[in-house]
Amino acid sequence: MSKVKNFLEWFFIVAWFLPGPCLLLWASVTLGVPEVKPTWDAVRGRGTLGVFQVETASHNGGWSWWGTFTSGDAHVRRSVRYTGEELHGEAVGEVVYARDTGSPSRVFGGQDTSAWELMVPLLTSLPVLLVLLLVLLFLPFLSRKAVGYCASVQRRLRSRYKAWKFR
Repeated sequence: MSKVKNFLEWFFIVAWFLPGPCLLLWASVTLGVPEVKPTWDAVRGRGTLGVFQVETASHNGGWSWWGTFTSGDAHVRRSVRYTGEELHGEAVGEVVYARDTGSPSRVFGGQDTSAWELMVPLLTSLPVLLVLLLVLLFLPFLSRKAVGYCASVQRRLRSRYKAWKFR
């Protein structure tokens, strides 16, 4: 009976804390991973050169520019976001040099050296989230002390819930 109780306590802790890290991990992988190689290529100066014409600009804490990219061989990509240092403020109608590196949604400035900043949150959050998930999943198997700790946390959470429920 003790093993079943310990397992149920462990299961409660994992079920309580697991959805948040899983959601963050899913968002990092699905939204960030497709941008790693194109961003790295932009930092290294690779990709197809062309021009970007600004069609819309928005200011939400920082400027974002959306428009049309036309490569040197006349290939056109519409509704892409420009990431670079050549544009400042509301630049609708301006044309600047840009680089298409295969990103699904953006092109990079021709002389952009800060594109690597896009990768930093992804590359730091993924290992942290993986370690957190592994600790949550394997904590009960590490030692009896860990199981006792999970049980005490579970008891504290349960008592706080009961106290809050009957207010």
